[in-house]
Amino acid sequence: MSLIDDAFELVDDLTKQAAGEPRVPVDFAIPEAVIDDIQNGFLASGLSRCECGLPPGSDGCTCRGSVAYWKDHGRLAADLMMNFAAREGLPAKLYGQLGLIHDADYLKHPHDKPSDKLKHPLPLTLKLRSCGIPASVCLAILEHAGYIGQGKNFSSRLSAALSACDDLATLMAILPQADDTKLERLRLDAWRQLAVLPRTLASAVNPPKIMIDSKMSCPTRVLSKPDLYINGPFEQATSGIVFEFSF
Repeated sequence: MSLIDDAFELVDDLTKQAAGEPRVPVDFAIPEAVIDDIQNGFLASGLSRCECGLPPGSDGCTCRGSVAYWKDHGRLAADLMMNFAAREGLPAKLYGQLGLIHDADYLKHPHDKPSDKLKHPLPLTLKLRSCGIPASVCLAILEHAGYIGQGKNFSSRLSAALSACDDLATLMAILPQADDTKLERLRLDAWRQLAVLPRTLASAVNPPKIMIDSKMSCPTRVLSKPDLYINGPFEQATSGIVFEFSF
């Protein structure tokens, strides 16, 4: 079975499980012990897939292959998610938690590298479910992946917001490419295309600590289709449409 088949089978399973669960309380949050276990287990110190030949996390490292980058990315996505939730009157703690951990399993289980094992974000999704986290919350982690949820209808505002904040956090971390006119034009065009909400959220949080060279490791979708991958999910999250699961 392919990665996509595995992912969509899990989406179907979680959707059925979520439909049979009680409504998630408005004050629900993932236990801190579970958050710590995920951070320590998936983002263990020293784990690296660094591609630029420099010590991961060191000054000058401009790829996404280090624990330091992914922790910073999670922190930035968490800040964006909490600000969005506060703006919309949603549970900021839960939103922030999902922002913090949403890519925690990428380094150990990259979806874009050859492997016969489960790939991001399936291991993280299954870990959360095994800890008793509601299926509708787990769906948000699963649906944020580009090959699963991007450009589609999301199951909840939580899911749509996570997808948008993930790509917005990546866009914020892209280094200016002064030595590559075409790439720098793409970066600037992407910023110009952002709607008011993502611009507002980006200006309200501390900038990323670790910047990445998009020639090496930035997903081209973030640069080439910000309207689809950032504005679109935010529009779903704020449009007032009725989602399958509410929080």
